[in-house]
Amino acid sequence: VAALGIGHRLFSPWPRDGRPVAGADRIAAAIATSRKLIQADRAALTLDKYARDFALFGYWVIANRPTNAIVPTHPALLGIYIGDLLNQGLSKGRVLSRVAAVQFANEALGHKLRIDEGPIHRQIRGLRRLTDVDRQERTALRQEEATSILEELGPPKTLFDYREHALLALGWTSALRRSNIARLRVRDVKIKF
Repeated sequence: VAALGIGHRLFSPWPRDGRPVAGADRIAAAIATSRKLIQADRAALTLDKYARDFALFGYWVIANRPTNAIVPTHPALLGIYIGDLLNQGLSKGRVLSRVAAVQFANEALGHKLRIDEGPIHRQIRGLRRLTDVDRQERTALRQEEATSILEELGPPKTLFDYREHALLALGWTSALRRSNIARLRVRDVKIKF
């Protein structure tokens, strides 16, 4: 948020701690509650991610389209950016994350960036449809292939080897995607004996 230079505009000057001042009336309490809800709208990590992604967009505009304004962002400029990101090999998720960051930054600065209508909307729908079709055409790993991979790794010798075997076996038996496996944490696993 600080990188965007808009931190002071993201939130109103309502009470910051979410608690009404002692002896305050119902309106003050409602304002404090509203402030708390506004702060909960986006997690701090999300705001940091938006700031980084928006900075990347800004650098891209300066390098590739220096005559265009970064904010307010013209939908056609965002469309060109999306095309360039896809040509660079970014995944659908990464592209949509960058689009969300540009939209958020524009709205935070008081500009409405409409991505739900016109050619930009059709472009985003096309992005989702084409990448979903690619994903649907993939085949699941068969048991023989999973067993072959585990045999190629050989018997586990180190703790790392055991971890790799366990992740492959868990991923295959649970039909997890690699993104689900990457997000897996120790606290997510409950072992019952």
